[in-house]
Amino acid sequence: MRSEFRRLLIGIVFIALGIYTTVWSNAQTEEIERLQLLNRVTNEELQMVRQVVKEQNAKLQEKNKEIAKLESQPK
Repeated sequence: MRSEFRRLLIGIVFIALGIYTTVWSNAQTEEIERLQLLNRVTNEELQMVRQVVKEQNAKLQEKNKEIAKLESQPK
């Protein structure tokens, strides 16, 4: 009787451990997918910001050329 109870208890522990592991694994998978999506969105935003910076730098260089040209003219 005691041996059967012990086997039953061990079986229940293994089943519970299996269920917990599965639930934990699913939660980790969902978190990884969420972080991957967040990373993708962040990278897209970073690309957009880099493009804006590139455009602003080009405009700034043009303005600097205009200033240099104006400064080089006799007064």
